[in-house]
Amino acid sequence: WLVQGAEPLHLPIGYLGAHANAAVALLAAAARPLLVKAIVTCDGRPDLIEPVLRSVVTPTLLLVQGHDPSRLQVNRRAMETLGASQKELYVLWGDARHPNRRAALAETARRSRNWFIRFMSPAAVAEVPHGAGATASPGWS
Repeated sequence: WLVQGAEPLHLPIGYLGAHANAAVALLAAAARPLLVKAIVTCDGRPDLIEPVLRSVVTPTLLLVQGHDPSRLQVNRRAMETLGASQKELYVLWGDARHPNRRAALAETARRSRNWFIRFMSPAAVAEVPHGAGATASPGWS
């Protein structure tokens, strides 16, 4: 509905998806690769759309809670499969459901904000194509 309005769209679009909704964000970005400028997933389930992951060329940040080995493994596999040349996996060592919840949520918000700024700022939208650079971050930078 956003792109079907009467006024032309002047702001870049980014998707944030958590858990199973992360798969929806990735799928939507694969369907409109030139429209979506950045994706952040939090404890996502990219395995739900595994056959489509190579079609996701939008810069993608995968944030994963380190306490869940199966979710971490799923996201590591997705990191290898994603078609985006600019992608990053970051392991958060807190747990948003436990006592250090506030710190884990703050770290998630900070990393998400930085990713969106990196790929959605006016300079980034004008200059940066879906270009090179994939990294995996161990969670302590």
